[in-house]
Amino acid sequence: MDTHNFCPFWAAIGECPKNSKYMHRQCVASCNVCPQKVPTPPPPPTPPPNQQPPPTSFSKLPPFFASQITKCFLNIQTSETPTRNIPTREQFENRGFSIGCLGRNQENPCSSNVCYHLRYRTFDGSCNNLVEGRSLRGAAFMPFGRLRPANYEDGVARMVGTSKPMPNPRTVTHLLLSSSFVVLTVFNGLLMQFGQFLSHDITRNTVTNFCRCETVHEECANMPVPLHDTRFKKQQPNFCIPMTRSSVLCGTGSGRQGPGRIPRTPINENGAWIDASQVYGSNPNQAQEMRVGALLRTLPLPNPPFSAVPPPAQTESSNLVTGDNRGNLFVGLMGLHTIFVRLHNRIATTLIQLNPHWNQDRVYQETRKIVGAILQAICYQEFLPSLLGDRLKKHIPPYSGYNDKEEPAIAVEFTSGAYRLHGLIREFYQLADSNFRKIGDVRFVSNAGSVDLIVRTGTDQLIRGMMAVPTKKPQRLAPAVTEELFDVSDMGSINIQRGRDQGVRPYNDYRDICGLKRLTSFQDWPEVLEPEVKNRVAALYASVDDVDLYVGGLLEAPVDGSMVGPTFTCIIADQFRRLRDADRFFFQNPGVFTQAQVKSIQQTTLSFCICATGEDFKRINPNAFLVENGSTTVPCSSIPQLDLTPWREIPQG
Repeated sequence: MDTHNFCPFWAAIGECPKNSKYMHRQCVASCNVCPQKVPTPPPPPTPPPNQQPPPTSFSKLPPFFASQITKCFLNIQTSETPTRNIPTREQFENRGFSIGCLGRNQENPCSSNVCYHLRYRTFDGSCNNLVEGRSLRGAAFMPFGRLRPANYEDGVARMVGTSKPMPNPRTVTHLLLSSSFVVLTVFNGLLMQFGQFLSHDITRNTVTNFCRCETVHEECANMPVPLHDTRFKKQQPNFCIPMTRSSVLCGTGSGRQGPGRIPRTPINENGAWIDASQVYGSNPNQAQEMRVGALLRTLPLPNPPFSAVPPPAQTESSNLVTGDNRGNLFVGLMGLHTIFVRLHNRIATTLIQLNPHWNQDRVYQETRKIVGAILQAICYQEFLPSLLGDRLKKHIPPYSGYNDKEEPAIAVEFTSGAYRLHGLIREFYQLADSNFRKIGDVRFVSNAGSVDLIVRTGTDQLIRGMMAVPTKKPQRLAPAVTEELFDVSDMGSINIQRGRDQGVRPYNDYRDICGLKRLTSFQDWPEVLEPEVKNRVAALYASVDDVDLYVGGLLEAPVDGSMVGPTFTCIIADQFRRLRDADRFFFQNPGVFTQAQVKSIQQTTLSFCICATGEDFKRINPNAFLVENGSTTVPCSSIPQLDLTPWREIPQG
């Protein structure tokens, strides 16, 4: 009998002969090495044949695709026959660097792979919307959207502050945003980490990062360091914070005169959909390299039992190989990547047992679809309610179905403003034992880019430690983020400058779309409570109409249980509402899953994912985002489980 849940998975990837001493003792059934017949556990009750519905609702499909439902229901297509060249991220960036601008994604002729597109997502996010002319909505390598028209000095490309005086972002960070004072919340460090993990699914700005302090180039937006700056002046005089402007869509940002000029338009390298692309990748070739059969490719590690984690890349830095190469920015992010890779392999192994007639591609695609749906459920049922509080219901009404007219594109105001939640970051996190007692520290800065901790200890101590540490309110940035991150970087200053680079309008221009009265003076600013803060803003900015969105939104006091103020709450909620309603594959859209499958996904929580994939996770808080010291945990066995029996299919014929 097997003694570990991962035995079937380990056996499937060939661990029985390679690690025979451990496997033959702990996984005798999976390795088929019992000296006598192993009693077979009773099979789960056989449900009635799974009456899988049409892949998507008839009423929401263009006529041609609706006419193909019956055919595609019987003939399942599990891979997309190539009809165009989808570049890798490296190819896309290199081409943009060589010609000075970026091309759009190629149009996808969705009818060429109709049966695939009716049932599964493409890796680059195309053909989610099947209406003619909309196949690239939400796809990778497409322009970011805007909530308001672009704001450039010349209307096209020149950053605000080039001619008109604007405060130095580094000075603004020092005087307004950076503080060692911490206001704690009831939520834990996992909330911050999941927010970053989710961000890497839906957004990625394209930057070539060639600018240095000595570089003189129109694409450099370097920030001079003020004379009083203590951090950078220690390194060398006349230092700066280097920043390269975002790469832009070809044909935009031109300096030519006359009508018809198009403002600079930055490109999102990731698809906008919440589909776990940070786990699987946004390119079919990349996705293929990361899998072996139905499973995601992993390597065993020397700590018992084998910890299935993404394999280290063959480089000196030994980074994890993930669907988004930013997975190595912090060890906590690596932990979440590890959890979702393990979750995929656990689900795939079960689906193989439930449906032995499925081929490897079918198992892989169904598992990918389930994992993406679980990520959506965690986002909308756990993460957003924790982040936005009672305001969530005001901005995101109950789900009423797929809307093919909705625009899902990630707004620059979201990615370069409201969702820049670096203020949630604490300087230190913990490692915690099975009783949630501290057994070590993890420093955010020093553990950036290091996989060694997970290799040595696994994920349990790290995840428990993040759950044990309260997250801070994000209205101020920890010095670790403004003074010590990545040698010459300051995330507060970068965030301000990036907003100006991408043409984000001033803070005051977004208040009205969020139901707030436009400001006429700094002192008449009800969302900022401290008079001293208002005075500092007035000393830095010439007018209330100049305040950067990132600065003004961050300074607002949280309301109604939200972690952020009303403007950022509004922008964040608007983005996630559009991502939900515009997504044909949103898990609650009728026809994507059966009712029984939806019920199973809805009850799946982040706590379940942690319990199911940990090395030896025994107890947990049912709400994984609440601070936990061990006193309110419950056994993992009492957490609602992911029931995969609704995915059992009876072979036809």
